[in-house]
Amino acid sequence: MRTKKQRKSPNGRRAKRRMGAMRSDLHAWQKDMRGVMDDVSEATKDVRGAVGGAFDRFELWGGENLPGVRDAVRTTPFKACALSLGAGALIGALLLR
Repeated sequence: MRTKKQRKSPNGRRAKRRMGAMRSDLHAWQKDMRGVMDDVSEATKDVRGAVGGAFDRFELWGGENLPGVRDAVRTTPFKACALSLGAGALIGALLLR
């Protein structure tokens, strides 16, 4: 059973208004996030296409130059090992910055 004070209190209406405002804000936020996700999805597709093309070109270039690299490593293995260690150290130093 409600008391007289509880029936006349505007807190219930105020709480309903706040909840309605929060729901509308949440729906607007969800709509905005759907738009952001669509934009991210399109950007991802663009990046995949660009990376795939670059990978194909690099694979072709590497396949063309691989026999020459194999011959160089077979004829001078110590020089090739020193060169690869130096390149690895240089790349490592650059990545640690």
